[in-house]
Amino acid sequence: MSQVSGSPKLGDDLVALMCGGVAVLAATRSDDLRPEVVRAWGPAVTADGSVLTLCVPAPPGSRTRSNLEANGETAVLFVSPTSYRALQVKGTAVEWSEPRPDQLELIEEHVLAFAANTRALGVELSQMRRLVEPIRLSPVCMVAATYTHSFVQVAATTPLVAPAGRGQAPAPSRPGR
Repeated sequence: MSQVSGSPKLGDDLVALMCGGVAVLAATRSDDLRPEVVRAWGPAVTADGSVLTLCVPAPPGSRTRSNLEANGETAVLFVSPTSYRALQVKGTAVEWSEPRPDQLELIEEHVLAFAANTRALGVELSQMRRLVEPIRLSPVCMVAATYTHSFVQVAATTPLVAPAGRGQAPAPSRPGR
């Protein structure tokens, strides 16, 4: 990874993973190291690859909002539901606010992309809508974070879903069995 103004710059392949139809979990922590984890939606990365923004449910008084206000420490996990390819980035939230209309559109685009990826696993769009409902019911916070570390994990097993039209992939092998 190259450096961009003090933050690591992610390559295009990782940005494509982050902004594709993946599961996204955002974690914050309290000053006494108690974690809080929420689903996040609508990820976007700046053109230079140094700042990540996403929508998280963080109403005033919530642990997520309190943690952001106290220390800003964040860790965000992106996981492909069909290949298990994963990326975790850690850093500091530098600002948070109510999202703009174009940022709310990113939530809908992300939901549709995630639903398309999970449909092959038998998850219907209506089920996906229930996952995103908490973010629609509570105030949403758009978090912009610079990150200091990233960790890529590539699954060593066969993906759960074969490419379209190829049928079901074989079950993943399990070492030691």
